[in-house]
Amino acid sequence: MNPIEIEPEIRALEMMTKDFSKPGDSVAPTPSSVESFVRDITGYTLSNDHAQLANLVKSQSVICTVKYITCRDVAHTTYYRSSLSGEETFTIGARGIGYVHAWGLDDFLRQCAQFEVRFIPPNA
Repeated sequence: MNPIEIEPEIRALEMMTKDFSKPGDSVAPTPSSVESFVRDITGYTLSNDHAQLANLVKSQSVICTVKYITCRDVAHTTYYRSSLSGEETFTIGARGIGYVHAWGLDDFLRQCAQFEVRFIPPNA
């Protein structure tokens, strides 16, 4: 590979490792370079009763949050029950990112605990 072909990769690596906290930088600061960075969604009543969530998703999509690296992401649930086998599939995701993809209730409860799923209960 000649130097011209690898230059974009080198520039991308420089951008990923650059400290943008210095005055005059033209790119928005990263969370690690800001003294106060909000990482939590607050002001809502959230529940971590995953058994209740499993019952709710069988009749409606539910707004929830999931732990993602150093913050929480807003997501929603989907549910499918096979008419042939009766097998249940529970998913939680957002924008094409799947956080939970569970086959059956026990797997769903385990993954909800793993990703610290919290949800907005109806009429909260």
